[in-house]
Amino acid sequence: MPVSRLASSGKEIELGRLVGRGGEGSVYRVPGNDNIVAKIYADKDDCESQRVKVAHFSGMSDSEELREIAAWPIDWIQDESGDCIGFTMDYLRGWQPLFSSYQIRTRMRRFPQANFAFLVRAARNLAASVHRIHVSGLVVGDLNESNTLIDGRAMVKLIDTDSIQAKIDGRVYPCGVAKTELLAPELHNSSLDNFERRPEHDLFPLAVLIFQILVLGRHPFAGRQREGIDQSLEVGIQKGDYAFSEVRDTPVDPPPGLDISWLPPKVRDMFERAFDPRSKARPSAEDWYEVLKVLEGDMATCRHSSAHKHWSGIDECPWCPLESKWNVTLYGADFGSRAGSVVVDDDLHAVWDRIETISIPNTVALPDLPEIAQTEARKTPLFKKLGGLLYRSRYFLILLAAHAAALTSSEPVLGTVVLSSLIVLSSLIWFSGVTTERRALTTEVQGLMSEYAGLANNWRLRGGQGDFVRYKSEVEMLKDRALITPQKLEDLRLMQLRRSYGSHLKIFLRKYTIMAADISSAGAELKRRLVQAGIRTAADITPQSLAGKSFVRPEISAQLLEWRDRLEAQYWASTHHALTSEQQKEIADHVKREHVEIYKKLQTAEKELKSLSEDTIQSQENIQGRVAELSARLKLLGPDIAACEKTSGPIRLS
Repeated sequence: MPVSRLASSGKEIELGRLVGRGGEGSVYRVPGNDNIVAKIYADKDDCESQRVKVAHFSGMSDSEELREIAAWPIDWIQDESGDCIGFTMDYLRGWQPLFSSYQIRTRMRRFPQANFAFLVRAARNLAASVHRIHVSGLVVGDLNESNTLIDGRAMVKLIDTDSIQAKIDGRVYPCGVAKTELLAPELHNSSLDNFERRPEHDLFPLAVLIFQILVLGRHPFAGRQREGIDQSLEVGIQKGDYAFSEVRDTPVDPPPGLDISWLPPKVRDMFERAFDPRSKARPSAEDWYEVLKVLEGDMATCRHSSAHKHWSGIDECPWCPLESKWNVTLYGADFGSRAGSVVVDDDLHAVWDRIETISIPNTVALPDLPEIAQTEARKTPLFKKLGGLLYRSRYFLILLAAHAAALTSSEPVLGTVVLSSLIVLSSLIWFSGVTTERRALTTEVQGLMSEYAGLANNWRLRGGQGDFVRYKSEVEMLKDRALITPQKLEDLRLMQLRRSYGSHLKIFLRKYTIMAADISSAGAELKRRLVQAGIRTAADITPQSLAGKSFVRPEISAQLLEWRDRLEAQYWASTHHALTSEQQKEIADHVKREHVEIYKKLQTAEKELKSLSEDTIQSQENIQGRVAELSARLKLLGPDIAACEKTSGPIRLS
């Protein structure tokens, strides 16, 4: 990576962890500054071609009002030669793609407390953002659900702002990309590379996204095609076949049981104007903002569920019958109170609360043994020293007496021999005594240290909290499995739908070829290699089929799987497939059985965790007590060891 410097100050900027990678380049964290990230273009020439436009946008980052609705470039990044290689921008930590708010499964994960009022506010804020872009003389161009982010307050921000179309000093810097399912019908089959778009071209994708936000993620042109009709979504857009139209007869009908009569007439009329090819003008972003602002202030709460907010102009909640029919929770987290759902047993929470109160064993370390080799030698009283000396010299004294007797005898040679023997024998006896003491001391110390090693090993196995923590983590996963979340019910519903209508889904997915996949970072060459490898359509995309393809980077695999998931969600949204009452009962029975089974396991786990905690704590106390005894004994032996080493050198203690 070349040296990177900020254009405004020349200060060197370090590139940290990779945040994401796209077709144009990669985004990196900036160490030391958690509020910004750096986008580095894959091709430096792309950066140079964007320099004027992005420099223009970086000036907009000074405006708080504009910074609230988009992540504008803040400063250029240059290499050592002064060439542009990227720019810095705000780091939107915690923000999620817009589709996370309207796709049921992802909303339950990312925004579990979101209700319909939250979505109306999100749609209103999206309209406000687009309006501010237009007022600034810009055109978004590639307005879609991925480069629009949302947070937990339903605030909306646009990213990838360097692709926004701008007109600077009379020259147009166009936006050359778009998603076909969000492209205005008049722009289909047109080259966008050098095409100057107008604000009204943004109003079509704006209306589509607002529709998806309000109508459970449904695409307004995706529905049930009438007999004899088999056209793609893109063709339907070009023909204006709005599936939910109330004033025109189109060959595409809404999915069975789903209409938009629960929306105010003004909102429904806005959709008609946005999607009717005969309409003189689509509703502006400001028009959308005003009508959605009124809707947000005109909400009522369902009598059966506080999570169900709806327009107050209707008598009955529209979400209750849909949840009952689809056996899925649409909004909020109080799913357990509605008919058709399985109520979570309060006893499960009670047993978990008791598990949480079980004492976790201490994490104290096992005490070390004292440094016995550094202990000073014990001072032995003089009378004891003399006594020991006389004891070890007893044979020497006896022989000395014998030698004296020999000298006084008539055989002096015998006395000399006796004296020599005396010296040798006394030396042997003296050193034998010292060696015996040294050996006994070494044996005792090594035995104590060996016992300590065994205690330390036992401490690692049974005296720490590792086993307890591991087991409790397993138990917590069991508890999470027992909780009947909206996501769990939705996953089970989709699993059942796939079993029943998987062949129909495959037929639908085979209509979408890999070459037409809307993956900006997957070029034509990569797509051709996928086709050669047998991955020809969306139906061929699975984690298993991509796993063995070394030429497909992990981020590309993730994007391909996401593309397939979007198409699958589109299929289920546009078809009349639904679970039978028997299938819904089967799901409910499955959840109940699993719930009861796990509840019983939790009861057993409570007893085992309590026993494990008590045994571990007792084991800790026993081991610590014995280590204290060993330490006390070694402290007593320390002076003897020091004395021994002083007279006969270091001894081996381990």
